[in-house]
Amino acid sequence: MNQKGLSSILIVLVIITVIAIGGLYSLLESRRIDYVTKPSPAPIEILQPTPQPSLSPITNTSDDNTQICSNPSTGVRLKLSEALDIAQKSDCTTIGSLTQSSLCDEFSGTWWINIDTKEKKSGCNPACGINPNTKKAAVNWRCTGAIPSNP
Repeated sequence: MNQKGLSSILIVLVIITVIAIGGLYSLLESRRIDYVTKPSPAPIEILQPTPQPSLSPITNTSDDNTQICSNPSTGVRLKLSEALDIAQKSDCTTIGSLTQSSLCDEFSGTWWINIDTKEKKSGCNPACGINPNTKKAAVNWRCTGAIPSNP
């Protein structure tokens, strides 16, 4: 084969290669556009952690400086003065004396009044819980369950 014949074959091969690369590029580009134009699935909802009940001080009402604790699910309200009255007449005072420290559980509306016990229990911090719905009080020892090790 002569030089002119080889040049012609080489030119034809280059043209075929350019066409093939162009076709391949066109195919890839059309697939990329398909991915972009197709509707994406619904976004995944990220769930937030459920808030844990917390004990928080209750603010005073504006009219007479009365502290009120409310149960959000029942709407029942209980004044701190009423809760103290209930606690004084309950078994809470048989294990010790009520302190000035009181908190309202904002999720249940329960008043918690700390108790200074006559006899201490290791790992426990007792409080008197006053249920706003039943108007009853009960001792909750609030023990950690940890057993101190002997040295």
